[in-house]
Amino acid sequence: MINNPIIQSIFCTPIYINYMNRDFSKKEIASINNLKKETVTNHSNTYTKDGYILNKPVFKNIKKYIEECCKDYLEKIISPADLVKLEVTQSWLNYSDKNQYHQEHSHSNSLVSGVLYVNVHEENDSVDFLDSPYSAISPNIKNFNVWNSKLWTVPVKRGMIIMFPSSINHRVKVNEQDYTRISLAFNTFLRGSLGQGLGKLKI
Repeated sequence: MINNPIIQSIFCTPIYINYMNRDFSKKEIASINNLKKETVTNHSNTYTKDGYILNKPVFKNIKKYIEECCKDYLEKIISPADLVKLEVTQSWLNYSDKNQYHQEHSHSNSLVSGVLYVNVHEENDSVDFLDSPYSAISPNIKNFNVWNSKLWTVPVKRGMIIMFPSSINHRVKVNEQDYTRISLAFNTFLRGSLGQGLGKLKI
């Protein structure tokens, strides 16, 4: 007989989830729907040509909420002693009609990325996060957990925000419903002064 073991999880990947404490306004929704006319279509989904949509005055309250979440993420997860802020660098809208999807990808030139969900089918929509494809062994798994899973699926809801390291691969499955899935995505980077001595960096 062995004693019950202690199993610790180290070097974790954070997935930050929060929820708006209000619904989107009629003006916000009207602008979001109207911006679908100014989009680029790739092989799997459609996104706005404007990569800085949070700079539009109509989205000032959404931008304020996202900036509050960035501040919260910075304090709770990165927790720097340096005087820095997590600043939104780009922002755009994604539109996925029936049979469209988001292919597996990560975000370059960004530290933390995020998605705010505007229109979703709450019984079906989710986002998948994927681990590195390399594995020294590949046994058949009896019970999946945080240590042996290569894929983690997070269900999403309207008004929900998810933030995660930009380097982690993620994807969204095919929209099988007869509606348009809409999300507002954004990238961030640190702004301020990092480190000290010869390792000091001002951004």
